[in-house]
Amino acid sequence: MLPFSLIKGIFIKKIRNKWQARYIRKKYRLDDKDCFSGPGKAYYNIAIAAIFKGEDQYLKEWIEFHRIVGVEHFFLYDNGDSESSRIILRPYIDAGIVTYIPFPEFNEKFLRNSYGKRNFNRLSMQNLAMGDCVINYSSHFNWLIKIDIDEFLYPLPPYETLADVFTLLDGKRINGMAFRASRFGPSGQEKNSFLPVIERFTRRYPEYDRNWKVAAKSSCIDSSAGYHTCHHFFYRFNPMKKEIGDEITSEYIHLNHYYIKSREEYLAKIEYHSSGHKAGKENPDKWPKADREASFEDEKKIFRFLGKMKEKLNCV
Repeated sequence: MLPFSLIKGIFIKKIRNKWQARYIRKKYRLDDKDCFSGPGKAYYNIAIAAIFKGEDQYLKEWIEFHRIVGVEHFFLYDNGDSESSRIILRPYIDAGIVTYIPFPEFNEKFLRNSYGKRNFNRLSMQNLAMGDCVINYSSHFNWLIKIDIDEFLYPLPPYETLADVFTLLDGKRINGMAFRASRFGPSGQEKNSFLPVIERFTRRYPEYDRNWKVAAKSSCIDSSAGYHTCHHFFYRFNPMKKEIGDEITSEYIHLNHYYIKSREEYLAKIEYHSSGHKAGKENPDKWPKADREASFEDEKKIFRFLGKMKEKLNCV
C-alpha cells in the first residue's frame, strides 16, 4: 500500500494541474477552437491523438502505416506550429483524414519548460494536448489511441487490423487497454538514408516497456480534468470497469517505439527540442549508449505491413 504522504502528494498534484489546465483553456480560449476537418457529424471507430515537433520526414509514413492497420482519423497537435508541417499534412487535412491543431508553447511559468525529475509534476504541452482532444473532439470517435510519431501500433497475426483486436477484447467492463512496447535503437546507422523507419531500424532492447501506451473508449474518459498524462488516461469513476493490461493485450497487439534513430537524425532531434517542454531530455551521449544496448535483433513482425505501406507512400 502506498504511504499516505505519497497519496496526498498525488492528490494535490492532480488538483493543482486540473486548476491550471482550466486556467489555460479559458485564457487561450481553447474551447472555442474547433479545428475538426472531417464531416460535421463524422464518427470514427478508431482515432489517434499525437503531439509533434520537427518530425516532417516521418509524418506520411506514420499516417499511411496506421491507416493500413485501421486507424480512421488523426488529431495532430503541432507543437512547432510549422508551415512545412502544414504543407505535408494539407492533402490529409483536405481529405478529412487529419485534424490539424497548431499548439505552440504557452508562455506560462507554471508549465513544464524543460525536461527532468524536478519538472515531472508540472503540466506539459503534451498533457494539455491530450486533454484538448478529449474535450473538443470525443464526440467524433469511439476509441482514442495515444501515441507519438515515433511509435507504430499494429495487430499481431492472424489479425489484420486494430479494429479486429479491439472488437475481440472489448466488453462492457472495459474502459481502455494498455500496450507492450519494443524500444529500438540506431541499429548502427550514422546517416539518415530517408528510407522508411520501420524498415531501417531492426535492433532493439531485449526487454519490453510494459503497459507503455493506451487506447481508451471516449465514453469512459474523464474530460473534466482538462489534461491527461503522457502514458495514460484519467477515466470516469466506475468500479465496474477497468483498463486491461499488456499481460492480455500482448498476445494480440504490439507497439514499436523508434526512439533513437541514426546519429544524424538524433542530433537534429536534440536541436528541435532545445526549447520547450522536452528541452534537456536528449543529449549526444545517449546515441552510442543506445546503439550499444539496443543490440537484440527484432522478429520483424511489423514487416508484413511494409510492402503495402511503401506502395502507399509512392502514391502520396
